[in-house]
Amino acid sequence: MNVKNNLKPVVFIIIIVAVMMASCSRDWEQRSIWAMPTIEQVEGAIGVPDGVYPGIGNGYQGEVHVEVTVTGDAIAEIRVITHSDTGAFANSVFTALIPEIMARQSTGVNATTGATYTSRGLVEGVEDALLQAGATLATLRASTTAATPSAAAPAAVVREIEPWPTPADGFNPGSYEGWGEGINGMIRLLVSFEEDGVVGIEIIESSDTSENANRAFSVLIPAIEESGSADVDIVSGATHTSYGIIEAVTDAAFGAGE
Repeated sequence: MNVKNNLKPVVFIIIIVAVMMASCSRDWEQRSIWAMPTIEQVEGAIGVPDGVYPGIGNGYQGEVHVEVTVTGDAIAEIRVITHSDTGAFANSVFTALIPEIMARQSTGVNATTGATYTSRGLVEGVEDALLQAGATLATLRASTTAATPSAAAPAAVVREIEPWPTPADGFNPGSYEGWGEGINGMIRLLVSFEEDGVVGIEIIESSDTSENANRAFSVLIPAIEESGSADVDIVSGATHTSYGIIEAVTDAAFGAGE
């Protein structure tokens, strides 16, 4: 009996099913999680039968694959199966957002500062899993006290940023991309490292183009290159852009330290 030949049809069917599943469009509404409402407290009742459901979201460096367990019409567990995002930043997202999503029984949560894309990937993965299981976006993002965003200019507040990494064996020489959040969107930098720290910074993408924002780039980039790290003071009058630059350089540093 030729076992290999008998297995061929089974393997072929499995491959076809996998391709069909991968090609299914995740047509849920694509929204930045920054636009989601603030959730005070939401009861369980997501409209999904008990079970374990797989979902996929788009992270910073690739897909975030999750499994969501539903018990008694409530989210009982969220597990990250695979992801490609920077370890330290990704872990800060998962340890912060997973308990919050489960506690609130809602995907209407704020992103983890400095890891917006990974945050979005996790939320999208959870929503993907539950939407395929029969939930609706309105239910998943529902809030008993949905706050209306204020039109007033945001106050200059201190944002928590990941501490500057200090790898024991030094940084891996090379150039690494890093992301941070500016006042008008994401800031993407290409940061070059030698073993002892930063030696060069190139702006790849930025939506911050005001006079103050440009001043932040012109002041902070030389300061970071001179000091070799992102442990520098922010530029007065350009707080959000300054934090975005520091976040992006720190993000790149975690990649260079792995």
